[in-house]
Amino acid sequence: MTICHPSTAIWTPPTGADAATIELAEALAWTQLQALMGYSLAICPIEVRPCRQSCSQPVYKVSPANGFEPHLSGGAWVNCSCDGDPCSCGGAASVILPGPVGRVDSVTIDGAALPDTAYRVDNGALLVRQDGAVWPTCQDMSLPAGADGTWTVRYFRGDAPTELDDWAAGVLAAEFYKSMTGDKKCRLPAATTSVIRNGVNLDLRNNLFLDGTTGLREVDQLISIRNPHQLKQPTVVGSPDARRGRIPTWVR
Repeated sequence: MTICHPSTAIWTPPTGADAATIELAEALAWTQLQALMGYSLAICPIEVRPCRQSCSQPVYKVSPANGFEPHLSGGAWVNCSCDGDPCSCGGAASVILPGPVGRVDSVTIDGAALPDTAYRVDNGALLVRQDGAVWPTCQDMSLPAGADGTWTVRYFRGDAPTELDDWAAGVLAAEFYKSMTGDKKCRLPAATTSVIRNGVNLDLRNNLFLDGTTGLREVDQLISIRNPHQLKQPTVVGSPDARRGRIPTWVR
């Protein structure tokens, strides 16, 4: 199974280096950086298919003739008129994505990508249409992404990798590569555990990096800036008012 990670690590593998070993070294570097930064760093974009939720159950109803059902949302009274389809509650100039949204790579509607000037992100989660149009009122979830009648958003859920991350990943990848090839100049801590994957031998301690550092001064400096309190995972704030998209968890 290929581990999804950026291909932008800044380092120069040795001449004649094995491609599989290079790939594994970079994958280890990126996943280790992500863990040491408390998973605030996103190393693989996700793709969601937004769907507007139907109105919540009203606290009370007014005359059915006017079609509105006042209800509480975020502590304020609002009116909403729906036709019963969770994906068809009128047009919208903005949608809430599962955040935080670090960087949007693409927005595709009916198979066509929108220019990145057509939208922006507010408050780390709100995808706002800014070209005068609105987002689709619904999509056919029975169709694969990219087909007519569908729309998707591909983005990094977390901090998108920067040039600093590319550089740190390259430093770490170079040391992982040395460790896997038996180079005595490897700067990583001594190892005691043998791991074999895809024909590549890798020796690592069970508690390697357990203290939140790599032992590489330049990499640890960036980690301390990104994760000064050595968090194991990012903090999360939930809201019952948030409208979320669908994230496919399996597709053939």
